[in-house]
Amino acid sequence: GWVATFVCGGYLLWYFMETVNVTIMENDILPEIFIGRGFAFIGESIKSIYLFIAAFGVAAIPGAAATALLERFGVTSEPLNVAIILLSFTTLPMMLGMLGSGLPPWKLFRYDLVFRIMFKCFLPYLLTGVITFTALFAVYLTVGFFSTSPGASPLRTLLMLPARVAAVFMMVFAMRTIGLFALHYYPCFPALSKTASRV
Repeated sequence: GWVATFVCGGYLLWYFMETVNVTIMENDILPEIFIGRGFAFIGESIKSIYLFIAAFGVAAIPGAAATALLERFGVTSEPLNVAIILLSFTTLPMMLGMLGSGLPPWKLFRYDLVFRIMFKCFLPYLLTGVITFTALFAVYLTVGFFSTSPGASPLRTLLMLPARVAAVFMMVFAMRTIGLFALHYYPCFPALSKTASRV
């Protein structure tokens, strides 16, 4: 069960990243649902899971560094630390867009560039972020927090499937939105060019 869940989850994350990629390439159709067979299938699933974890991890680094620095100076307010971490996670759509556009992974650590884009394109990025985090919250509710359990009623179990399908469609829409943001606003920043050797 866990192996099947892991592989299928990776397949779904692969599709999300492919949606970002085909959108950036100005493709108006969603990607085909096929990543290969056998080891290719498993390999792409593992890679996609790694990319999503990496995006979350890199997004959290500025907040973690800021809270560690505050603790170093004796500021130990838990609400403040939580607020800083949550603020740091607002960079997640940028991280997913950069990974989906095929940029070298080390460019994700250009936080100066990431924050500059977020501030210069504030309203479009705000819309992208709201859509992305709404979709993530829907996935959390339907897959994580309210996952089925042995004591669940038949009605709850019956309603869970369409709710999960709706959450997945919301994520596809969010990935499409991230791709559109990257398509229209990344060209304004030469450092986000795949061919730029030094930035």
